[in-house]
Amino acid sequence: MEELKPICPTCGGELKKIPQKKTKCPHCSAFIYLKYSPSNRNKRLVNDEENEKIEQEWQAHYSMQKIKDKLSFYGIELSNSEIESLKNKTESEIYVELTNRFIEKSVEFKNLFSLYFEIAKDLYPKTIGKEQAFEELTEEEQDDLSETEYNSYFPVGNNYDNFWEAFLAYISYLQTEIKRLNQYKKAGLEKYKISVVVDHNTSQFDINYNNKSFTVTEAIDSIKLLLSSKTKEELIKYRPLLLFGDNSTTKFLFPPFRLGCRARTVTI
Repeated sequence: MEELKPICPTCGGELKKIPQKKTKCPHCSAFIYLKYSPSNRNKRLVNDEENEKIEQEWQAHYSMQKIKDKLSFYGIELSNSEIESLKNKTESEIYVELTNRFIEKSVEFKNLFSLYFEIAKDLYPKTIGKEQAFEELTEEEQDDLSETEYNSYFPVGNNYDNFWEAFLAYISYLQTEIKRLNQYKKAGLEKYKISVVVDHNTSQFDINYNNKSFTVTEAIDSIKLLLSSKTKEELIKYRPLLLFGDNSTTKFLFPPFRLGCRARTVTI
């Protein structure tokens, strides 16, 4: 490890001590920072230009860590070079790529999730700029919004910042619930109920399903119908993909009911 010396990284002037925070050099007035980077964990004194490069390196590091965490959460395996290729993509592009990978590995549900992916692509343009439009409203206009009007500005609720992250969570969640219901059937259970997380981020549509009970048999029949869907139109008829503020006359037998839904089935 190289010894850290109290030397200005810009002019080379000697300092009285190692500065522990952003400091101006007494010789050249350039700013001095005590920093380390993901690629070099040794602390060192740097100038403005070097500090900016280190900050960019940390941003890239955190971005990569976030991607790795998501890969782990959804059980997606990518090579280091594939992960590296995601670094320069936007957040939406990253989640679209992760969604494609998730669908590919979900063999049993590949057709179903592919159809939902096509439906999501149709929905996405409608959601662009919604939150920006909300921010452009005055406080008075925001306060005057009805619950339905307010929800229309946040198509995936307040639990996700990104439409495609919410969609990936939706199909992952749907897969979990289908598998859970099949386990109920194997265990010989006859009924289950819906448990909804109820707070200020929960839509009224979801709340209406809280504590409702259904038979395992009708849920399994519904799942068979879903998995047999051949077109987007068929799937939308059986189980539409809803946004946060949407309502529907469709009878949902199990969650998720929409993007951003926080509900699950539980045994009775």
